[in-house]
Amino acid sequence: MKKLLFLSILLTVPAEARQIVLDISDRDIAIVENYVLDAEQWIKEAWAGQVNKRSSQMIDEEIRKSIENQEAIPAGEAAIIDKALSRPDYKSRQQREEIAK
Repeated sequence: MKKLLFLSILLTVPAEARQIVLDISDRDIAIVENYVLDAEQWIKEAWAGQVNKRSSQMIDEEIRKSIENQEAIPAGEAAIIDKALSRPDYKSRQQREEIAK
């Protein structure tokens, strides 16, 4: 069993990085590497793709909220994301799911 390790950067401060370890069987690695050159690199790129997609989505949502509430929109993508995450009513997907139950 191989362990693939990669770091995800939360917000923009490396001191707030979380380490995520995945246990992936050699068989599963072989299956994926039948189609991609490097399974670990593919995982890193898939993660980066999700971060990029979700960042854009979060930025769009925060700009819309700021316009609706006639609030200033910060300069720069990181500042817009920080504003969205610091809203008093901000809830993660998990928190929203728990409320919906």
